[in-house]
This record gives sequence, structure tokens and C-alpha cells, in this order.
Amino acid sequence: MPVNSCLRAGNSALVVCATLLCLQYHPSLAQQPGRLADPFGRKIHVELTAAPMDSVFEALAKDTHVNIVADGEPLRRKADFKFDGSLRDALDKVGNTFDYTWTVSKGGVVLMTKQFTDPKERPQVNLPEMLEMTRNIIHALCSVDYDKDPANWMALVREMAQSFTPQQLGALELGKKLRGSDLLPQQQAEVQQASVANTFVSAFHLWDDLLPNLEGMPTSRLQARKLDEVRPDSKTHPYDYLYIYRRSNGQLHVSELTHIKAGFNAEILETP
Repeated sequence: MPVNSCLRAGNSALVVCATLLCLQYHPSLAQQPGRLADPFGRKIHVELTAAPMDSVFEALAKDTHVNIVADGEPLRRKADFKFDGSLRDALDKVGNTFDYTWTVSKGGVVLMTKQFTDPKERPQVNLPEMLEMTRNIIHALCSVDYDKDPANWMALVREMAQSFTPQQLGALELGKKLRGSDLLPQQQAEVQQASVANTFVSAFHLWDDLLPNLEGMPTSRLQARKLDEVRPDSKTHPYDYLYIYRRSNGQLHVSELTHIKAGFNAEILETP
């Protein structure tokens, strides 16, 4: 081994030995045992009145130095929060109070996720993600060859039934069942086409109708038009609500939102 390499190796060993001695006689330079302890078992005391969820998180983080991130906004805006116990139990109580569940990331960050147990809660919609998902589903539904007219699959079934042979009709009249192997090749093909169409055609039209609604959402608007006559016993609002958006081909589309309850809490916009 060259002399320079020996010197470098020797110097490194001296540095390591010196560091170990310093840690032995100066414990403050070493990692403290408290830092290795489970922060979620640490006892805390929090007492807040009419506090939003963010304020509760700030109080918990102040005592435990644990970062907490929440998904969306809670439906319940404020709550009284009085707690004595571990951080783990405190997070459970926060979840029960504001309808969240929690997990811990690899980096030690607490992730609060909505549970949607309250029927008044509505899942958040990320428009770019929803558009991409809708296009992917439509693409998948179009990858299968079938008649996309929802009325035609029954026509295929009737056409197949009209092609029954006398032997097949005789078996059905006797109460017997026709298996797939009892059908002629053309009849089997018609049954398969009808089954595929019946399975996918409704889903295809639902997603295909949803896509232009999503594409037009950034420029859409909601208008209220007062009804000319409203029955005294009517349980609906005295307004017609119109959802207006423009399709990707430039065509303006108007949807009427009906059966809105009288208790619907919204600011009514008078429009001509």
C-alpha cells in the first residue's frame, strides 16, 4: 500500500476514534433517546372551544412536533375539543369529530383522509383527473365490438329466436332448456353480440354523456328562472334551475334541474 494511502487511512481511524470519545463524554452530541420514542404515544393536553380543525392540528403539532396534513375541508366547521391522553388517541378523536381517518406516511407525516360517513358530505372532484378517467373508460368501452344503439340488442335476440329450427322449438314447447351447445353457430354469434351489447351499451352512454359535461364545466353557469305559477301545496322551489354549458363542438347545451326542495339553501339569482 502506498504511503499516502496509509496516512489517509490512519487519519480516518483517528477521526472515528475521536468522535466516539466525544460522544462518550458529551452525551448531548449523540442522538437523544427521546427522539427515538414513539411520538404518537406521547401524552398531551388540549382544550379548545369552537375551534376549527386547523386550530386543533396546530395545538397537537405544537406539543408533539408532528406534521399533520388534511384532505379537503370538513363539513363541520368548528367543534369543542378537550382531550387528555396520547397523540394517537387524540387523532382518533379528531377523526371522529370531523369525519376523518388517519395514516402515517413513510416520512412520519400524519395524513387525514375524509371518511364520508356523513350523507351530507360530497367527495371532491379533481376535474383534470376526472376527465382523463372518463376518456380512458370510454376508450375501453369502445375497444369491444358491439352495437352501441341501446334498442338493437333486443332486436338481435328476436332475430335469433326467429331462426329456431323445428327441433329447437319442439324442445322449448316440452319445457326443455336450450344450452349454448344446442344453438347453431349463427345463433351463438347473435346471442354473444346481444349479451355484449346489453352489458356495455348502458355504461357507454352514461360515460359518453358525462364527458361533454365535464369538458364544459369550466365555462358552465347556473341560472334561476322564476316560475309563472306555483301550487300552494308544492314542495319545490318557485324557480326553474338551468345548468348551461358549451360542448366541445361549440353547441350550447341547457339542462333543467327539477324537483329542488323548498328547503334548498341557496342564493337565488334572478335572470331574464
